[in-house]
Amino acid sequence: MSGTTVSARPPWRRAGCPQLGQGHEPEYIRGANATNRTDQNRRGCSDTPASSASVRPILQGRMDSPIMSAVPTASADRRSPRGVRLARTTMVQPDGRHVYLYGAFQPPPASYVAPLLTSGEWQQRWNPLRQEWVMYASGRQGRTFLPERAACPLCPSTEGHSTEIPASAYDAAVFENRFPAVRSGAPTGPLPPGAKPSAGVSEVVVYTDRHEGSFGTLPADRLDALVEVWADRCRELARRSDVRYVFIFENRGEAVGVTLHHPHGQIMGYPFVPPVPAIELAAASRHQRRTGTCLHCTLAADERRAKVRVILDQDGIVGYVPVSARWPYEVHVVPARHVGALPDSSSAVRRA
Repeated sequence: MSGTTVSARPPWRRAGCPQLGQGHEPEYIRGANATNRTDQNRRGCSDTPASSASVRPILQGRMDSPIMSAVPTASADRRSPRGVRLARTTMVQPDGRHVYLYGAFQPPPASYVAPLLTSGEWQQRWNPLRQEWVMYASGRQGRTFLPERAACPLCPSTEGHSTEIPASAYDAAVFENRFPAVRSGAPTGPLPPGAKPSAGVSEVVVYTDRHEGSFGTLPADRLDALVEVWADRCRELARRSDVRYVFIFENRGEAVGVTLHHPHGQIMGYPFVPPVPAIELAAASRHQRRTGTCLHCTLAADERRAKVRVILDQDGIVGYVPVSARWPYEVHVVPARHVGALPDSSSAVRRA
């Protein structure tokens, strides 16, 4: 995919709720009922009913400007069992970082200037004692740290305040981290023995354009959409030759290193399988060779029969506290039927 020719000023058009023009059709991913909102007036889209089964981003015309260019994405009509589609529009910032807007959005103000990727050096260094890779990312030293709300880099862009999101309103967004922990093609600096260039991708997943709240306060339809976003990103990153393991996570609280309070999570596409997942995968492989069954399925089935530590068993999902839990709040959530990865699960299971 390639960008488009830049023009002097972005020719945004906001008449009603038009479709993308000039061939820039959004891609529709298999999704849940989450592309619309009851507050459409805030998005300048009051002529679109909340029950619409085909919601398009609020944008028409070429998405070309000196500050960003759109990457045309193939139009796909992949309906979920609910018959609702979730639109994804891909953009590229001037420094080459990708931004993915999911659902509806409004273009940024004319004054928008994209923030640029931080400078630094990225390396992978092998630890022979622990037999594991250690990631070095000097570019993360200057990352944004607990800014005031008015300076939040994850809020919508406004006149005089350009954020990471090239939109003045949006439903959900994913972008390549400006302060990545892993990054393919990054500067390395001098490489010591046992080191090699960094590889992989670091993405930020912004749950909502609202600054307050958390994952737990999102309404059901927004949670449905977020799980579909996770599945879409897993599917995309798994296709990359520089990614061997995709890890979705969220840090909560300053004590564990949170630097932004806006509701968000992260996705890491590692160029190797990290130590803990590697141990778990090896154990699952040994169990499969010995018994011919999936270890996770076996553990879940054992807990369902015991009916002692199961806290959820409905709609194809099982949640339980493992008998060997290391923390009092440890819960394993797995599909009731064997599924190899999140993108392989059904929409019904992801909604559960």
